[in-house]
Amino acid sequence: MTKLAETVTGARVAGARALQASRKADPAGRMPVMGHLRELRNRIVKAALAIGLGTVLGLVFFGPIWAVVTHPFCSAVIAGHSGCKAQGDQLVVNGIFDPFLLRVQVAFFAGLIATSPVWLYQLWAFIAPGLYARERRWTYLFVGAAVPLFAGGAALAYLVMSRGLAYLLNLTRTASRSCPPSPPT
Repeated sequence: MTKLAETVTGARVAGARALQASRKADPAGRMPVMGHLRELRNRIVKAALAIGLGTVLGLVFFGPIWAVVTHPFCSAVIAGHSGCKAQGDQLVVNGIFDPFLLRVQVAFFAGLIATSPVWLYQLWAFIAPGLYARERRWTYLFVGAAVPLFAGGAALAYLVMSRGLAYLLNLTRTASRSCPPSPPT
C-alpha cells in the first residue's frame, strides 16, 4: 500500500510542476501542444460567434441582400426583354424547405463575407506567432496585393454577370426552339 500512496503523491508533485512550468512564459515564445489546442479552440469559437452574428444580421437584412444578389439576373436581356417581371422569370424551388434554406444560405454567405475581417484576423493571430520576421514581411506583401486584386475581380465578375447570364440563357432558348414540335394528341 505504501507504494500506491507514494505513486499518487509523486504524480501530484509532477503534475503541479508541469502546470507551473506551462504557466511560466517561455522567452522563446514556445508553447506546449495543449496550449496550442486551447488557443486554436478559443480562436475558432470567436470566429464562429462572429460568423453566427453575421448570419443573424444577414437574415434580418435579407431583402436588400437578395436585391443585390438577383440584380445581374434581373438586368440580363433575354429574348428581347429584361427584368424579373415577366412570367417564367421567377426562382423555382422544388422542395418544401427550399425557400427557408435559400434564405439561410444567402444570410450565411453574407455573414461570412461581412465578418471576414474578424475571422481572418483570428486565423492570422493563430498563425503569426509561429512565423519568422521575414515570413511575416512576405505575408504582408502577399495580402497587400491579394486583397485589392480579389476585390477588383469580384467587382468585375458582378458587373459582367448579366451579360454571361444573358448568353447562357439565350443558348437554352435556342436549343428548345430547334427541337421538333410534339405531335398533337
